[in-house]
Parts: sequence; structure tokens; C-alpha cells
Amino acid sequence: MSLSPSQIGGMVRDYTFVGLDLHDGSLYCVTVVVCNGAKLCTSAMSLRFLVDSSPPSPGMFAIDTDHAANLQRQPEDWMKWSIYNVDLAWLGFSDLHSGIKFYKINIGSTYMGSDLNR
Repeated sequence: MSLSPSQIGGMVRDYTFVGLDLHDGSLYCVTVVVCNGAKLCTSAMSLRFLVDSSPPSPGMFAIDTDHAANLQRQPEDWMKWSIYNVDLAWLGFSDLHSGIKFYKINIGSTYMGSDLNR
């Protein structure tokens, strides 16, 4: 996608593009060129950003217990606990564009605590 250049007055501190036809899952970047009265110019390009307007499919957290059904869908070496951490599986979650594959959590009664992991 390419836009026609827009000239904006020098005192403008921010600018909003409207009516853009951005596509879900596509990466874009913005190039800004600024010039002074002597027509000396410089430019900068933004980092690429992803357009993600589709919500993720929600899932559920699960932990392996003695009474959990064996559904053959539990990720190997997940869904267990120790003194230091609780490993949960997030079953059913998917997000086409985010690239998120897993989350790690810790449980404690204080900030960064782990005393409730048992």
C-alpha cells in the first residue's frame, strides 16, 4: 500500500490518517520527511507494525490433577506444579496474528511471590 505524499503545516504536532484501507494480518511502516525553510530535509521510517483487528479464540486454563480426565490433549510436560511454579495449559486458545504460543504465570501472596504455588 502506498499513499500520496501529504504536506502538513510546520506547527502541527500530531496527525491522524483517515480512510486507510489497511488489511488484517499485514505489516506496514510510515516514512516521515521533514524540511525546513531552506529546503534542507531529513527522513525517518517507523518500525513495521502489524494490523490485527481479529480477536483471538478464547481458551481455558487447565492443570493436571489426580481427577483430571485423560483427553489425550494435554501438552507434554505441562500442567504440573512444584514449590516454584504452576505449569498450566491454555487449551483451545489461538490467535492468527499475534504469534503467542504460551504464557507463564506464577502464584504468590506478594508481588513476584511464589508461596501459593503449592
